[in-house]
Amino acid sequence: MSSVSGISGSASDIQTSYLNLLVTQLQNQNPLEPMSNSDMTSQLAQISQLEHLENIDNKFQKTLLSAQANEAMEMVGRELTFIPPGESKVVTEVAEGVFIVNGEISLKAGKYNVGLEDVLAVGKYATQVSEAMAVVGREITFIPPGGNMAVTEVVDGVSVVDGEVVLEAGIYNIAIEDILAVGN
Repeated sequence: MSSVSGISGSASDIQTSYLNLLVTQLQNQNPLEPMSNSDMTSQLAQISQLEHLENIDNKFQKTLLSAQANEAMEMVGRELTFIPPGESKVVTEVAEGVFIVNGEISLKAGKYNVGLEDVLAVGKYATQVSEAMAVVGREITFIPPGGNMAVTEVVDGVSVVDGEVVLEAGIYNIAIEDILAVGN
């Protein structure tokens, strides 16, 4: 008995292969023990469902790509903050255009091609986020809100809270201008 491994392809490819297999099976079946009509109908229904799901997935992918393209078009002419692939330094450049490569949306910003997933900030916060990202992973010393003693914490991240870019350090959200010192 042989096993089937690595079946792949589109639903229509699978359906064609199945129909070829079915015809071969019907031609070579034992006339005293034929394949049941319910088994054949069930298998055809499953293949039809697979094809329908594949069509839905294709339509969803097109809708998603369109939504991402619209999102990217809104960024054209605005500052983007991002870390270019293969680099560690945060860069801020103006988005100049949108293009699609291999089904992925990218923005042209300066000399870089930036994927939507790589954009850290857009617009008025872009410069501040760029500055703040420079201290992520480093220790900062600051006086916490309502406190009177300096605290040193490692910056875990950057976010925008109430319209202000803040550093996330331990349990604190610290404004960039409230940093007293930056360590390693």
